[in-house]
Amino acid sequence: MIAIVFRRAADRLLVADPGLARFVTALRATLATLISVFICTEVAARFGSPPVVAGLAVLFCMIAPLFLRDHTLHGWLVSLSSLYLVAVSSFATAAALDVVPFVADAVFIALLFAGMLVQACGPRALGSALIGIVAFYFGVYLHPSSNEAGLILALSMVAPCVIVCVARGIVPQRRIAAIQLAIRTVALRARDVLRETHRVGRTHTALSSMNEAAIAFEDRLALLDPDDAGALREALVELEVAAGQYVFDATSRPARESAFRSAIAKLEGIETTDSKRRNAPPPRKRIDMSQLRTSLSWLPALRTGAAALMAMLAGHVLSSERWFWAVITVFVVFLGTRSRGDTLYRAMQRIAGTLAGGLVSALLVTSLHDQPAAIAAAMLLCVFGWAYFIMSAYGPGVFFITVLVGLVYGGLGLAVQPLVELRIEEVAIGCLAALIAAFTVKPLDTTSHIEARFVGVVDALIEGVSAASANADENQGRAAAAVRALDRQWHDFRVALRPQRVFVWEPRYEQIAGALQCCVHNVRAMLSERSDTRQDAGSEHSFGSVMARLESVRARYARPIRNTLPIDTRTSDALVSLDGAVAMLASRIRDAQASRDISVTWRTLASLRARIGFH
Repeated sequence: MIAIVFRRAADRLLVADPGLARFVTALRATLATLISVFICTEVAARFGSPPVVAGLAVLFCMIAPLFLRDHTLHGWLVSLSSLYLVAVSSFATAAALDVVPFVADAVFIALLFAGMLVQACGPRALGSALIGIVAFYFGVYLHPSSNEAGLILALSMVAPCVIVCVARGIVPQRRIAAIQLAIRTVALRARDVLRETHRVGRTHTALSSMNEAAIAFEDRLALLDPDDAGALREALVELEVAAGQYVFDATSRPARESAFRSAIAKLEGIETTDSKRRNAPPPRKRIDMSQLRTSLSWLPALRTGAAALMAMLAGHVLSSERWFWAVITVFVVFLGTRSRGDTLYRAMQRIAGTLAGGLVSALLVTSLHDQPAAIAAAMLLCVFGWAYFIMSAYGPGVFFITVLVGLVYGGLGLAVQPLVELRIEEVAIGCLAALIAAFTVKPLDTTSHIEARFVGVVDALIEGVSAASANADENQGRAAAAVRALDRQWHDFRVALRPQRVFVWEPRYEQIAGALQCCVHNVRAMLSERSDTRQDAGSEHSFGSVMARLESVRARYARPIRNTLPIDTRTSDALVSLDGAVAMLASRIRDAQASRDISVTWRTLASLRARIGFH
């Protein structure tokens, strides 16, 4: 009985966390934080220094494991070294500028600007930005003397050593186990699709969730032998195609269900072996400057700089010591957002998490003030919760870090209630500044952002049709890349819809999303077919007609593109279905635009009637 309960709990955890990647990362961060606290506080006590001198090492152990995502040991060590060098240099700069606070404030704003600028340049760049900002804040807030700064920097050397021991020794990356857990996650989410058969909306959501798990699974295939990776990719695409056919083809669902279950069993039955080339020296990657320049986020950086300046000026009015909370709030609210709706959604999560976390931290400090062991356990739980949620569910992540801050201040003997109130006020200032910047500095409305993501999906559909129409023997790699690009673009489109679903429910977007998902499925099915399964030329459903339909759909939102590849006129059942799905998509777009035009006309008439005094 206990084993069954444990198995079900593990399955639920796997469904929520593909491959337990977030669980392992949070466990590493928690263990590294615990070990660094123990070592650094013991050393500080021997030197007669307060425990706060361990802060830089502890902060590094909390944050760094979240951004160490390299598959090779060489890349992993390079990332760890880069993060550490940024942390110590940022703290040293802040400590040196303590005597010139205005310069320190300007450097902090510049650091936020640079961090937002490189946010899309990969985990190493984003982690360096976040650690640099936190380390600089710690140095300015602490006002350390030269001796204290030297001791803090010396103790910080413990942090990378602890992370190496934890991540490579205590909780190592077990390649085969990670792959097997990822397979298990995809299979569990596939079975969720089967369970949600009679609930149309939930079925489509479960299918998208399974596709997201497949994307996460794809990132782990570099850990495997190339032959095993190829077999798993093939089984994965077969599973996605079978799932799509099961969801969208209701007329022959019993037969589709059998094929779907067979695809699940095939994926689970593949045996994997470790990569035989794991000890080979990694190839050196040349830095592509053109790609790096295109990855820089100039507009979000400008918004962040403007909002940070406003937050700094307003935050100083409340507190000359803790205005950094308002400025850091600006950075994390803008991080990963693209539209006004995204920013508003993130700001609401930040405020809600801070309010709930402040209340809980005050209650915990009050009830556990004479139980240091319980407070320490609560702190570790908060570290784990923050590391587990912050990259995937922002609201819970903010809640745990707010509780942790309250517990730390309570453990240091400070009054928690005034600090909690001040933190809530500073966070509110930061969110307000971020919203003002988002709505004034070259704002991008949510609808335009959704349409841009929609165009990205249509572009991926066009590329997929082009890859399917070409010779299969020459374009196997291109077809696989097209499938994954299509899945990622679809995922980005669903993320862009999230604020719209929270604030203003728009049925037309849901109708378009349903038709678009059907198109994605049919293109995936086409790309998985062999060339000998296609029918002869001469059918009225051809690649050319489908491409023309897709380009006409795209032309409604962007300039049409010219397809430079030859279009083969061979057809298949998937192509026939795709032609119908694209036609349905175009029809729903026309209906949505007509509905929007009617709505605008009605509002205009109502406004005119109000002006001329008709009632």
